[in-house]
Amino acid sequence: MQIRGAGIRSLLLAIEKLHGPERLKAVKGAVPKHVRDQIEHVLPVQWYDVEVSATLQVAVRDVLGGGKWDESHSIGIEAARIDFGGLYRVFVRAVSYETIWDRAPRIWSQYNSQGSAEWTDRREGYALGRIRGASGYNFGLWQSVAGRMEGMLQMTGLKTATVTVKESSSTYAKLEAMWIK
Repeated sequence: MQIRGAGIRSLLLAIEKLHGPERLKAVKGAVPKHVRDQIEHVLPVQWYDVEVSATLQVAVRDVLGGGKWDESHSIGIEAARIDFGGLYRVFVRAVSYETIWDRAPRIWSQYNSQGSAEWTDRREGYALGRIRGASGYNFGLWQSVAGRMEGMLQMTGLKTATVTVKESSSTYAKLEAMWIK
C-alpha cells in the first residue's frame, strides 16, 4: 500500500508547527536511514510506501508522545489544517459538516492507494466510520486519520468535534465521530 506525499508532507509540517524544528529533527533522527532519506524532500504528488508514514508515527510516539500514540491524533488535527488551509479553507468552511461524510471516501482515495472509507449510522451529532482494505497501518496512523477527520470537522465551524478510534488492525479501523453545532 502507498500513501500520497501530501499526507507525509503535512505530517512533517504539523510536527514542526506544534513542536518546533528541533523536535522535528529528533523525530527524523529516530527513523531508519532509508526512511529519513525519503522524507528529506517529500513530493506531494508522489506515492510513498505506507512504511514511511507508519515509521514516522512510531517515531512520533517514541520521541514526542512518551510511548503513547495520543500525539499522532493532535498532529493529525494540525495536518488537516495544513492540508485544507489557504484556498481550501474557504471551501471547507463553506460546506456543511454533513458534506464531509459524503466526501470522505474520495478524500481517502486521494491520500491512499488502496482501501475504502465509509461513514454510516449518521445522525445529529454522531457518525460511525469504517475504513477497510488498507494495509500496513499502525495505531499511530489510525490516530492521525482520526485527527485529520476531527480537524476537517472543526474547520466547518462546529462548536466541538471529536473523532476517536474504536477498533483497529493493520487493515481496518472503526472511527466514531461526535460533535455539537
